[in-house]
Amino acid sequence: MTNQVVWHEISATKLAEKMETGDSNSDLQQARGIKYGHHTYGEMYMIEREKSLGHWPHFFAQFCAQQQLKVTGNITVVGINDGQEVAVLPARSIVGFDIAAAALERGRQAFPYIDFKLMDITIGELAAKNADVYLSFRTAHIFFNEQLAHIVSQAYRNLKGGGKAVFSVPGGYMEADGTIVIGQKVEGGVNRQKPFEDAGRIAEAMRVAGFLDVAIVDHGIEIFVVGLRPWSILFVNGSPRSKGNSDQLVTYLMGEAQAMGFSPQSVNLRSKKPAPIAFCTGCDHCHAVKHNVCVFKKDYFTLEVEQRMLDADAVYLVSPSYQAGVTGFMKIFMDRCEVFRKGRLLKNKVCGGAAIGGYAGGGQESILHQMHFFAQILAMRWVGAHGKRRSHLGGHLIGYDKGAVMEDEDGLTSARNVLVEMRSLLEDIAS
Repeated sequence: MTNQVVWHEISATKLAEKMETGDSNSDLQQARGIKYGHHTYGEMYMIEREKSLGHWPHFFAQFCAQQQLKVTGNITVVGINDGQEVAVLPARSIVGFDIAAAALERGRQAFPYIDFKLMDITIGELAAKNADVYLSFRTAHIFFNEQLAHIVSQAYRNLKGGGKAVFSVPGGYMEADGTIVIGQKVEGGVNRQKPFEDAGRIAEAMRVAGFLDVAIVDHGIEIFVVGLRPWSILFVNGSPRSKGNSDQLVTYLMGEAQAMGFSPQSVNLRSKKPAPIAFCTGCDHCHAVKHNVCVFKKDYFTLEVEQRMLDADAVYLVSPSYQAGVTGFMKIFMDRCEVFRKGRLLKNKVCGGAAIGGYAGGGQESILHQMHFFAQILAMRWVGAHGKRRSHLGGHLIGYDKGAVMEDEDGLTSARNVLVEMRSLLEDIAS
């Protein structure tokens, strides 16, 4: 009997309902048009792969090394079935999701160190920034409607900065006589391009979601789509002056950050929408009354800055020198960050900064010291610039007239070096 590999779009919820009563094998055959004979769904995966790719653990270990997947960290697996595919990975933790209850139970018995969860990935939610690697085995390509965008976006949210997602697509199937056929069986023959079309649609969804370095890796029976979730960086602009040196520096640094593989965002503390940033009154509401909730609920900091600070992997502070110190806006921002102090919500985020003075010795060093102390108080990890001609503490720039800072090559180098150091520290943390 030939395996009829014809993949049908199907509601995962309906499929889950069918699986409530027993083993997933017959239900999946009926739902997806595949006939496995006496084998279970998971067994058929392994038989096809072993025959085509060789010993699966050896092959997958090589694949993970080639793609620089951090398999010693936290791994999320969608479509884990009974866990055979990932059981050998030396992970700190593995959390696996599937809608096949019987397969999950077999997995719990065989691999008690894996956390198996029954969940429909098209409607469920995963923990944010929890995984170093996200693996989806032969699952996402079934949902080529709005559910695919949700699944891919969810993978992005689940990954830490620098983490990678891998979506696999079946590149072929095995005939009843054991012959491996590359392509997808359709009425009237075999469509060899369909698996690549499916992989291409997943790759495009990944790019739209924000993944970088998206690549399709062809291994015949298995096609992988791999993408990097970039580190997010938030630039905090403390200048009260529009289109001045600080604005131009932030624009320049955002471009540099993107070229380095960051996903950059910025906030301008002078913004008056929805309401100007209010100064901290020391009321202790965020400590004593309701932890991590500020009494000012509708100003720029609470509505536009607070969540971005929590989401960012790195925070880059930029301020011109006012009376040899940070601007009033930057100081208000620092004071309002007291809301994060209880529970150390910003702990281990990477932080750096750049200061602009009208002339050499115009307060840049004292600003960088002030920023450094701020980061230490909130348990963030400060990085310097290691500049040969300027400050070791951070970006040290000179410019008085609008645009002058963009002519300060040594200063721009020192500000860019902060990004280099941030990237290096984030890579160290990830490893």
